[in-house]
This record gives sequence, structure tokens and C-alpha cells, in this order.
Amino acid sequence: MNHIYDIRDNLIRSYIFYIPDSIYEDLNRTAFKGIIKQADLNKLGYFDNDLNVSTNLKLLRTIDFITKSKYLEKNILQLFKAKKELSTSEFNYLLEAYKEHVVAHTFITEELNRNLKKYFQNIDLEIINLFKLQAQAFEKHQKAISTHFGKLEEPNTFNQEEFIKRFQENKFKIASKSSIKKDKKKPLITNEEADDFLLKTIFNVKVTTLNGNI
Repeated sequence: MNHIYDIRDNLIRSYIFYIPDSIYEDLNRTAFKGIIKQADLNKLGYFDNDLNVSTNLKLLRTIDFITKSKYLEKNILQLFKAKKELSTSEFNYLLEAYKEHVVAHTFITEELNRNLKKYFQNIDLEIINLFKLQAQAFEKHQKAISTHFGKLEEPNTFNQEEFIKRFQENKFKIASKSSIKKDKKKPLITNEEADDFLLKTIFNVKVTTLNGNI
């Protein structure tokens, strides 16, 4: 069953990112409070092939990021393998969870790519291209997953239009779909939980909120 862990880890192998200063207030409402300092904001970082995190761009192996797609393609093969080994209900559970993460990563990498110059005015063309290639790789992967395993739906954990608006306005807080409806039904997920989902998706760790565990 190691392939289950492989597909999780492969999503963030050779993964470049940055933490916008606009998310700092939200970080302070999670277990990241006090861990990520203001000095760490608006800095480029990356996961290497071994999932080590670094901000030392001199050690970044460009070729690993250019070939990011190979890990995502490997995940498709792993899913086919899992389909044979797991029961139908187990596989469907795994697949839906994976689809949700793929949609989130596709959207997040595109936003990081699109807003890169907003946070980094003087940045090397090589880094710009890595963000672009990363976003393209996830977009291609999302289409491949849809082709082989069915259409991917946008997760209920964030609203894309609101995400873009808050990102651009330096208010990096995500509202759930339910929370923006004009009814009195309880949201399926709170804003805090939505923020935690984003952090958990980017960093691949379980986030504990100040109010309890998610």
C-alpha cells in the first residue's frame, strides 16, 4: 500500500512556493502561530525531490522542477494500481480525496504564478518560468485525472472568486461556498477550517487550529 503515500508525497516533490504577507494573520490563527515569522514572508521556498524544504535557491536543481510532470504521471499509474488492490469503496474514498487535492494544488499554483510579480518585483526569469511550468503541470494533470477517473469538481472548502479577490486585496482569507449563501443553514466548513485546508494542502501537514483539531 506504499503507493497511497507516494501519490500524496509526489504532489509536492519539486514544488516551488512562497508565503504571501497577506496570509500572515490567518497563519496566526493556526498551529503555525509563532512558527512562521514575518521575516519568512514573501520569500521563495521549495520542496526538493526528497521533500526537504529550503529557501536556498542556489541549491535548487532546475531540472527537477522542469520534469515535475513525471511525478504526476506516476501518480496516475499508482491510482490504477490502487484500483486493483483496494475495494471499490476504499478506492473511491482515496480517489475523491486525491481529486480534491489536485484541484486545490492546480488552483493554488496558478494563483502563485499569476501573482508572483506582485510580491517579487525583481525576480530571475528562470524562477518565473519554474512557477509557470509548475502551474501548467498541475493543469495538465488535472485534465488527465478527469480523463481517466472522471470529472473533478471544485472542493467545497473554498470559493475561487473570493480567493482571487482576497489574494489581490491582501486579504488572503477563504470563504466557504456555504458561508456566502443567503440562508441560515450552518456552513459545511468554517472560514478557519477553509484556511487550515489551504495550509494543509500547501505544506502537506495536519494543522491544528487554536480551537481544536481539524
